[in-house]
This record gives sequence, structure tokens and C-alpha cells, in this order.
Amino acid sequence: MTSTSSLVSDIFLISGIGFMVWTIFAVPYLIAKIVRKLIWYFDCQTSSCPNLVFSREASTSSSSSRSRSCKYHVFLNFRGEDTRSAFISHLYAALTRNGITTYIDDNNLRKGDVISHELLTAIEESMFAIIVLSPNYASSTWCLDDLQKILECKHKLGQHIEAVFYGVEPSDVRHQNGTFGEAFRKHEHRFGQKSDKVRTWRHALTQVADYSGWTSKDQ
Repeated sequence: MTSTSSLVSDIFLISGIGFMVWTIFAVPYLIAKIVRKLIWYFDCQTSSCPNLVFSREASTSSSSSRSRSCKYHVFLNFRGEDTRSAFISHLYAALTRNGITTYIDDNNLRKGDVISHELLTAIEESMFAIIVLSPNYASSTWCLDDLQKILECKHKLGQHIEAVFYGVEPSDVRHQNGTFGEAFRKHEHRFGQKSDKVRTWRHALTQVADYSGWTSKDQ
């Protein structure tokens, strides 16, 4: 894997003068921090077991934990309309440039409200899942289903999770306030206030908000 010094080149512009300044200086720094942590982790894995590149011993207390083979280093979970062009595309480029094999959903695997088998397999075959929580994240049932599967893989397979709070506060995710609250009012109207599906999604967001992660507003 190469040095992260080239990550400074991940500077990009989007509309809005105020957000443009934040974009130029803070987002590349945030991406660099994420990539450095992943490089450190995978370098440690390689040095401790030189012949092991895509597999590891799952570090979890679950009785079902086991050594597993992984096809991807990272699975990216995100809301496309919020982050694809302004953040995810640059994060994906930085990860790829540093030799980190990354799965990114191209939306071709989505059919109706059902998460595809191929997408479920991609989550299972990833060492890390990076969850990018943005203002409209909770309005997507696809994102929420992905999140539910990621947390299942964490508990059963020892998958590592990193959270990025992109334009949102962890407390809003944890308690489903703001845009997250608006999204869940619509989900409850659609699926019912006592829906197991909605209850599971809420619990998943509460869990992921408690993990240490990066907050874009702090950069």
C-alpha cells in the first residue's frame, strides 16, 4: 500500500460558497484519516500473518465467530443522493489508490424493496463496513436494510464497523431526531407504528451511533 500523502489531492468543489470552503479543506482531511486507519489495520494484519491478505480471525465474543475468507477489504454503506459525488466518490478513489479493495453499490443490484443476494454476499465478504450517515440516510429502506445486515455480520462474523457522521450529529442518529425523525414517521405510516421492521431499523441506528467514528462537522 502506498503512502497517504497523495490524499491531499482529493479536493473537490460543489455548489455553495460556505460548503465549498468546508469541502476544500475538511473533506480531504477526513478521507485521509479514514484511509490512514485502514492502512494501519491492514498493514498490521499483513505483518502478523504475511500470507493472509483477505482473511482474518474474527475478534468477537460470539460463539459463532470463526476464521473467514473475505473478498473485499471494505464495504461502503451510504445514501447516494447525499454523498455519492461530494464524498463517496473521493473516498472510494482514495481507498482504491491505496490498494484497499472496496465494494461500492452501483444501484444495479436493487430491485424494489428487497436487498439482493449479491449485495448481502458482498457485505458478508467484507472485513470492514464504513457506514456514512447523512441527512437523508434514514429515508432509504435500502440503507437501513444494509445497516441491519452489517450489524448482523459484526455480531456473528466479527466484521469491523466504522461510522462517518456526514452533516449529522450522532445524537440525531441515536435518538432519530431531525431528518431521521421525519424519515421514521414516514416509515411508521407505511409499515405501521408497531412494525418489527421499523423497530429493528431504529435499534440498528441506536447501535451504530454508539460506535466511535468520524463527524464531518468536527473536521
